[in-house]
Amino acid sequence: PLARILRTGGWEQKSGRADEHKPHPSGMEDVGTLNCAAIRLPPSKGNLIRPAKMWKMVLYSWLTFFIGGIAFEFLANTQIPNFSFLSIEEFSGVVTVLVFIVVHELLHGLGFFLAGLKRDDVEFGMNWRRGTAYAHAKEPMSVESFWLAAILPAVVLGFAPFALGIALSSGILGMFSVLMIAGAVGDFCMIWASRGVKLGTLIIDSPTEIGIQVVG
Repeated sequence: PLARILRTGGWEQKSGRADEHKPHPSGMEDVGTLNCAAIRLPPSKGNLIRPAKMWKMVLYSWLTFFIGGIAFEFLANTQIPNFSFLSIEEFSGVVTVLVFIVVHELLHGLGFFLAGLKRDDVEFGMNWRRGTAYAHAKEPMSVESFWLAAILPAVVLGFAPFALGIALSSGILGMFSVLMIAGAVGDFCMIWASRGVKLGTLIIDSPTEIGIQVVG
């Protein structure tokens, strides 16, 4: 593939040879093209690495919830409680899940702190347009540190309670853990999308979009 660059140093590469640079009639700088391999840049440097599209992640979340629920009932030999808003107890369970959505983002923040970022380098908030809470790292980190921060909520709120629920045959823990794992599907998608980035590569969390950029 060819990478498009804004400045070409007065020349551009076409068909394997260098041609003299000719000014554009409008006075604008011509946009040249260089092969990525020729300038030894990572293919994704500067480009936004996105997870799956939103509708796909929602679909994956539902599939994770149903498959995870079936797996838990089989392994724990117990049933996950039916979900309903009709009782105070179950409504309080919904509120608990909403609270742990905030905890989910705080755990992302903890992962950023473990990567060496300071408190001022991490921003927490709510994206009302997307209807999601977020933790945003303002400074670069290694891609493996980003993976740790991304997977941390799934481990602490999902996989650990899932294993504990199986050990105790607790349907409540099973329902909670499966919900938390399903809620981390976007994190799994982001890790999968960035799997081609070499270890040690610096990335930065995009401030405006869902995704990361390779910076070095």
